[in-house]
Amino acid sequence: MSATMPRTESVFEEFSDAKRKIQEVFEQIKEQIEAVQTFIEHVVTIDTDHVLSSDTIGDLNELVVKVTGVHEILSRDQMKVAFFGRTSNGKSTCINAMLWDKVLPSGIGHTTSCFLAVEGSGKPNPYIITEDGEEQAVEKVQKLAHALSGAAEKLTEDSLIKICWPKNKCRILNAEVCIVDSPGVDVTPDLDLWIDKHCLDADVFILVANAESTMMQAEKNFFHKVSECFSKPNIFILHNRWDASAQEPDMMDEVRAQHMERAEAFLTDELKIYNSAEAQNRVFFISAREMLNTRIARTKGIPENPNNFPDGFKSRQLEFEEFEKKFEECITRSAIATKFSQHVSGGESTVKHLSKMLANLNTSALVVRNIANDEADTQKMRKNFNKEQMEKVTKKVHEQISTITDNVSNQVAAALDIELGKVSELVGNFKFEKFHPSKFVIDAYRKKLIEHVEDGVRQNLVSLCSSSLSEEVNRAKQEMIEGLTKCYQGTKKDAKKCELEAKHPFSLQYEINFFALNDFKEDLSFKFSASPARIFEKVPYLGKAVTSYSVLTFLQNMTVAASTNLPAQIENITNGTVRAADMETLNRFVPSGFVAAAAWKFWTKSGLSTVGNRVIVSAAIAYAGYYAFERIRWTPARQGQEFRKQFAEHASEKLRHSVEYTASKCSDQVSAELKETFTRLEITARDVTNDLKDEINQLEEKSQHYEGIAEMSKKWKNKFDWLEIELRNYRNDFIPKMPSRPSAQKLDM
Repeated sequence: MSATMPRTESVFEEFSDAKRKIQEVFEQIKEQIEAVQTFIEHVVTIDTDHVLSSDTIGDLNELVVKVTGVHEILSRDQMKVAFFGRTSNGKSTCINAMLWDKVLPSGIGHTTSCFLAVEGSGKPNPYIITEDGEEQAVEKVQKLAHALSGAAEKLTEDSLIKICWPKNKCRILNAEVCIVDSPGVDVTPDLDLWIDKHCLDADVFILVANAESTMMQAEKNFFHKVSECFSKPNIFILHNRWDASAQEPDMMDEVRAQHMERAEAFLTDELKIYNSAEAQNRVFFISAREMLNTRIARTKGIPENPNNFPDGFKSRQLEFEEFEKKFEECITRSAIATKFSQHVSGGESTVKHLSKMLANLNTSALVVRNIANDEADTQKMRKNFNKEQMEKVTKKVHEQISTITDNVSNQVAAALDIELGKVSELVGNFKFEKFHPSKFVIDAYRKKLIEHVEDGVRQNLVSLCSSSLSEEVNRAKQEMIEGLTKCYQGTKKDAKKCELEAKHPFSLQYEINFFALNDFKEDLSFKFSASPARIFEKVPYLGKAVTSYSVLTFLQNMTVAASTNLPAQIENITNGTVRAADMETLNRFVPSGFVAAAAWKFWTKSGLSTVGNRVIVSAAIAYAGYYAFERIRWTPARQGQEFRKQFAEHASEKLRHSVEYTASKCSDQVSAELKETFTRLEITARDVTNDLKDEINQLEEKSQHYEGIAEMSKKWKNKFDWLEIELRNYRNDFIPKMPSRPSAQKLDM
């Protein structure tokens, strides 16, 4: 081996850089999706307008699972090469040579009986892991994987043992390359099972052929199977044991040309995966045993002596190193393409999908926000209109109530004046079975008469006032309803109008103090209509004058002294024609002593004693007869008439005091009715205003929520757009470096 081995870490570092970069990108994608998932879950709680589709949460959950799975795969992804060939062609020796150590059992007497996967480990000591996950000492691999071993625990051909070798002891393992050794392809016909179990994620396939013989059909059959499962697989052909050609130097070039021709034909004509020039770069002639021994010696620090190198060693060494260089370039770029390119495409699809979803969410949220703002502005205008309408209606209603109440007061007062002028007529129409001056009958008569007057006055007032006044009040109420319902027309309060209209129409109630008539005290004692006092009352100005100048009192005082003896003297003068008893009776009905005094004075002064006696007697008889006539006519019927007359006068006087009170009460009723109607309307209008305020607040809150949704969705969209750029840059930085022919891509079967 040369003094120093070519260092190609930069090629492997490309895979490490690509892996680290794609891991970082997918870590960010995962974090962003989880953050968006939390954001979307919050949006769902406030999304009253369903700007999110019902399956958004489900899609996000699937994406989280998908990206998490990709992230886990990326953390495990490593480059993988699989060695195949016939039994004892030197596959294990070739792998050991590449690892610079005898990692796999090899040499005379050893044949690999199952699959062995060599991977790098961070532990200081090597160990193996069996298929059931059991960790064992690395020495156990001799028994488990030796075809000639008689151990009971020997595995089947398709079993797999992982050999975990310290990374610091091997450069290629430290570069995250997994090397798979296999049993000979001639030990089983079930090649499809091998491929499905252990080769689907392989980046490179290496056929180790025996340079001392031609390529066998068993080897070709396996790679035909590989070509069927993969699109353009990466295949290297190593003609091992080429050191044997040194024994026949004359035939070496011819044999080499023959092997190259057949290998090229196999790759180009049979598998159709390369052209001629590409195929020549995939076929090498090596001696794995020479390279292994040389490298182990160098590792142990044994100095190299070129004089001891066999013939042709240097060319075989350089060709092996050239193979390693080509292999490392191929597996690195193939692994990036086969393992990362698909993830990049999936990541691009994911971030584009999320960007589109968030863009749609942003657009929908802005639409909802704008609609909410427009509705809020409309409701604000409506609230201002309601306020102005309320002020106008309130002013108008107060003026209307003042006008109507004044009108009601005047109309009721006028109508009541008219009705009180008809009380006598109303009393005259009163019908009762029979009047009698007894207390029991008079009390019943009085009660019925009061009821009759009350009913009559009320009925007459209703016919005069109620219809027009009630119509006016109801019309005013309707105007209030129409005016204030403009404040909440079209709202959920609009039904209130029907409720207001459905209330019973206004009916005016007259509060007249008929109870005051109960204090009426009748005077049913007999009163002579021709008594001097009644005459003075009936003659215009006479009764007033006599009363004013106290003439009647003077005459009475003058005759008091003579009133006792005058009747007896008149009886003597008239010889008994005018009796003293009659004179005394007459004195009961005239002012005390008046007649006697007047007659005596007239008689003594006039000198008409003879004629005068007859005239006086005749007048006295006529006067007494008229008195008797009236006294006889003072029957219960006449007493009933007198009762009604006195009651009519009493009722007119008493009820007239109630005119102002009744008019005021009616006015108060109308005012209360109108104010109560307006208050109900005002409360409803205020409720509408409050509802509008609440609705405006809700719309503004809704606008803020959806504006926040729009802003956050735009923010997250920009992040996913940036991630898409990151993936595009990743593709530009790594994927284009692949050869023009992609390889190791699994076909859709």
